[in-house]
Amino acid sequence: MNVLSVDDAAKTVTCMFGGANSTNGPFEIMMRHSVAGLIDSTGLILDVNTYVDSYSPKIGSIYGGQLIAITGRNFGNVFTDNPIQISTNGGVDSIDCFLKSITANDITCRIDSLINRPRAAN
Repeated sequence: MNVLSVDDAAKTVTCMFGGANSTNGPFEIMMRHSVAGLIDSTGLILDVNTYVDSYSPKIGSIYGGQLIAITGRNFGNVFTDNPIQISTNGGVDSIDCFLKSITANDITCRIDSLINRPRAAN
């Protein structure tokens, strides 16, 4: 983890976490002070899971261009942290959705075209 800030008065540490396999989480956090040693971090949990609560619209044109609004939790704040694909046929023929905006709880992306694309063999 990369420590971004420490606020002794508020007793907070803000870190940037580089990522992990979310299927292995949540993770218990252990902290060590460079001078004082191990710090009591009982109950501190890192949850790296991203959740999608809803998306809309549920239908769109085969020609693409439709804006999709996705709401959820724990989205990254960097575009490359949030690759979006719409899966069809069990993940075969997934369609890219190009990010337009992101927050921790909302993503807006524009769907690619479904036509004139190479198709996976059946």
